[in-house]
Amino acid sequence: MRSIIDIPEPMTDAVRLLAEQLGVSRAELVRRALTSFLAQSQQAGVAHAAFGIWAKNAQQVDGLSYQAKLRAEWD
Repeated sequence: MRSIIDIPEPMTDAVRLLAEQLGVSRAELVRRALTSFLAQSQQAGVAHAAFGIWAKNAQQVDGLSYQAKLRAEWD
């Protein structure tokens, strides 16, 4: 997919310099940056999905009581 995006001049210069240092094209550098950003976003989304999961617990038990019950199974 080809895209046209507006990038501020200072950022364009930084991208060009970094691409030269790494020995890759600017397009490759942008692809790597997007890949990294998307991977981090996915990880953040997975972590975010776990928040509040205890509130949906059908048993509605106290967290410490539930923990004690689980640990009692180890004995």
